[in-house]
Amino acid sequence: MRRVEHWIRAAVESLHDSRSVSALSCDSFLARPLGRNAVWEVTERASQRKVCVKIWRDQVIFHREVQGRAIINNIASRRPRILPVTVLHTDEERGAIVTEWIEGVTLRHLLNAQLRYRIPLARTATAANRCFVMTVELLRELHCVDRAQFSQGADHSIGAQIERLNRNARELAQSPLLKDMDIFHAFPVQVDASQFNLNMGGIFGDLSPENVVYAGGKVGFWDFEDMGIGPTLRDYIYVDYFLGRMSRWRYQLPRAALQRLAKELQQCSAYTSFCRLELMLAHLALLAREYSNTSGLRRSVEWFDIKQLANAAQSLWLTAVQPILKAAPHPRG
Repeated sequence: MRRVEHWIRAAVESLHDSRSVSALSCDSFLARPLGRNAVWEVTERASQRKVCVKIWRDQVIFHREVQGRAIINNIASRRPRILPVTVLHTDEERGAIVTEWIEGVTLRHLLNAQLRYRIPLARTATAANRCFVMTVELLRELHCVDRAQFSQGADHSIGAQIERLNRNARELAQSPLLKDMDIFHAFPVQVDASQFNLNMGGIFGDLSPENVVYAGGKVGFWDFEDMGIGPTLRDYIYVDYFLGRMSRWRYQLPRAALQRLAKELQQCSAYTSFCRLELMLAHLALLAREYSNTSGLRRSVEWFDIKQLANAAQSLWLTAVQPILKAAPHPRG
């Protein structure tokens, strides 16, 4: 078994015990939080070597992440352009997973921050296109994996999706930012899953641009805690949703990859609309929580984006989703 370096163990113990959400500086390492989850970029001071540390307080999510990495690494062993995830250390008691750092740039940054990284536009487009093509290639492999390998996976069934949809709508109906919009007061709703004729299988679950990394001509992936069983079409809808948010890039994509995506989305237009609404409300709930206490938000660019997304969700609800759903009985009390 690989010997775990002292500074890595020290980082895991310190991050677990501190429960900090800000940077943590020690004699042997510096830890910087990444995103909203318990993910840390940890750098050894002596060598400047970086690793990625995740601390999951929930054992279910810890095991789901470990299982997801194993599945992705199995696919990477057959696909040389997909980067494997090198696991250096796992600590089940603390819910910690330590992996080699992928020195690259996320798809989100490739699309939105060319100037920040000083990457020429031609190189940026090439890298972003490679990310998109390899993401579609990964999904084709992932959706064929034996469902038994997802024994610890997340539930992305229709029932689980409608539960998330209702929960997010309930939260948004109480948000100071969006409570005046009619759409959020139409919930809870129910759906007859039998109207969707869908292929079920293992899915990635969270293919946002932050979770796709371009590094040296290869593509890596982050965040496997949402991998599980659900309609395989959901992954393609997820990719298409973020393409829609970045529509200017869509026109630069390889035609063959776009045609593949379009073909997948034609499987079931009713489910595509339903799933797209679920993603919109999840995105809105995240933004509403993030900006709920921001002064002057109603005059900012962020408020314009939130309102624009909320209006798009309401339009989709009225034209495509409402006809396939029915009102659920409201709980008494």
